[in-house]
Amino acid sequence: MIKQQRLVTGALLLTAAGFAGRLIGFFYKIFLSHAIGAQGLGIYQMIFPLFSLAYALCVSGIQTALTRCISERKAVRDLKGAQDFLIAGCLFTLLLSLAVFAALYLGCEWFCLNILKQPACIPLIKLMAWTIPFGALHICMVSWYFASQNTCLPSVAQLLEQLIRVSASLIFWRLMLQKGMEPTPILAVAGTAVSEVFSFAFLLFFLQKDLRADGYRIRPSSWKHCLTHIVLLAAPLTANRLFLNLLRSAESLLIPLSLQQYGLSSADALSVYGILTGMALPLLLFPSAITQSFSVVLLPAVSGSRTKGETCRIALMVERTLRGGLLLGVYCFGVFFTCGDSLGMLLFHNAQAGVMIRVLALLCPFLYLSASLSGILHGLGKTSHFFLYSLTAQTLRLLCVLLLTPRIGIIGCLLGIMGNELLLVILCSFTLSREGVLRFSAKNALIRPVFFLILSVGCSRFVSSLPFWNRRNLLWQTGISLCVITLTYCGLSLAFGLIHLPKIRPRLYFHVDKK
Repeated sequence: MIKQQRLVTGALLLTAAGFAGRLIGFFYKIFLSHAIGAQGLGIYQMIFPLFSLAYALCVSGIQTALTRCISERKAVRDLKGAQDFLIAGCLFTLLLSLAVFAALYLGCEWFCLNILKQPACIPLIKLMAWTIPFGALHICMVSWYFASQNTCLPSVAQLLEQLIRVSASLIFWRLMLQKGMEPTPILAVAGTAVSEVFSFAFLLFFLQKDLRADGYRIRPSSWKHCLTHIVLLAAPLTANRLFLNLLRSAESLLIPLSLQQYGLSSADALSVYGILTGMALPLLLFPSAITQSFSVVLLPAVSGSRTKGETCRIALMVERTLRGGLLLGVYCFGVFFTCGDSLGMLLFHNAQAGVMIRVLALLCPFLYLSASLSGILHGLGKTSHFFLYSLTAQTLRLLCVLLLTPRIGIIGCLLGIMGNELLLVILCSFTLSREGVLRFSAKNALIRPVFFLILSVGCSRFVSSLPFWNRRNLLWQTGISLCVITLTYCGLSLAFGLIHLPKIRPRLYFHVDKK
């Protein structure tokens, strides 16, 4: 029970920080869409696949390996061994990140001119390259706290990082306007650079205090064993994620080119790409802070339970993950499909963003499940299985961009995204079923949420049709619809036991003498 409460508490902390961070980041994207425009947002988004490749090479596999190694050492009360793994992993990551930084900084001009065909990306990549060592070490330190099931500091660091990013970008934007310069994507990259350095320094300050308090001393003699174990675990993970990120980078490069083959100009193609990746997808990914938070804490929890042979506990976590993910996904589908057009106009002043939001709403039940299921599979040691599933799903997505987008436009890309998430969830569920840990109640996880959603949307339509509400503006109508859907859906879920409120036990703060 204590372990379960710790798991839920950690997930709630991460969820709260994730929601706050995503809320800040979401309004930040709205600010960028107005400050640098859809085309500038598209240029800004084009550099991120390259940096996803960089992080996949120097830290992504090491992050998962560190989390597993540290959680396993702590499960058997070997604190010094866990700390040795942390130090060895950080040193290895530092060497890799410095090599990646040098390659990016020196080769970005050739890449932008010959591959991206966008010279405007050169200064963005050069500035962003400086953040890689700081960001990579920050991820390693976060792995320590997650493996220790201490989510407080990473949550605070995540929130502060977003605040620093937004504040720095606003300062650079104001400086550009004061000097008569047109705002460009460089202001967003500069804000990201400042926030990465800050979050690294913040976690380093507390981590070194914890290590000193534990009386830890560096033991180089243990590094060979730790590095060997980390490399054996991280090498296939790194290769897998590097290959997946290559496919994703190819997709990001091909989307604007495929849109040009469809008949759009270069500027229009970048604008559509910016609307998809900078407006529609961030809005749909906003609720995924919940499932991603549970995914982060599920990996060490499942890994520890696997080490102790607690199969029933793993099955219980899988059941609750599926039920919670589908409950959230069905609700978000109803909200985005019903209010997508209004949200696109209110938030981004862009009708095309509203169309994309409504189409992508079909993703929600699967989008929020895939992140949590990936954490469970990694905790079960099924890393190679998840890689093959991700590879298959990403290949399907890339084929849709290559074959459908030149013929039917951006709809082909949206179909690829939906097929990717659906296939990934099906394959992950199949593996969990073979492991004997899949528990699924269609009645509570799917049928009831869908029925509750139909009733909620019906109530919203009825209230919106009343003459009094019809005279209100778009903002008021959208807000009323969201409130009615949310209150009805949550009320029905609570009444039928799909949502459980925490029980509050009163505490006595005085001593009762039994004599």
